[in-house]
Amino acid sequence: MNKSIILAIDAGSSSVRCIGYEYHGNNTEDTHNIDIDNINYNQSLSPLITAVDGVSHTISMSAINPNTGHIHTQQVLSAIDECVDEALCLLRSAQHNNTSNDRYQIIAVGFSTFVMNLIGVDINGDPVSDVATCSYACNRDDVVRECQALRE
Repeated sequence: MNKSIILAIDAGSSSVRCIGYEYHGNNTEDTHNIDIDNINYNQSLSPLITAVDGVSHTISMSAINPNTGHIHTQQVLSAIDECVDEALCLLRSAQHNNTSNDRYQIIAVGFSTFVMNLIGVDINGDPVSDVATCSYACNRDDVVRECQALRE
């Protein structure tokens, strides 16, 4: 029997993490019936998904320069790669160690990232710069200059 797995990746300003969740729907087609936009977040999704024991990896880091709002994109991308790789290794190990001989099948991958930002990429999907800038107002150049002046 296959166990349906959803990988959740959260890339934030202080850490990147990847967690594996088991989906308990009737089949992989049921994933299309979850209306994410209308989920009542006070209602538990626990009947549908549960975290897979031991399939979680977190890397702590400081991805944003607080003075400029620059996101260190290569650092974040490397941390995402490492977290996903480690979570997949942990998932393989959990599958190997399970006594029911169930096979794990990844049916979906979800991402959560920084709030309000854009990163320019080239035709190959690679970042056009080693840094990107958060696009929220407090990191506009004039606001950053004013903050620096106030610190002096």
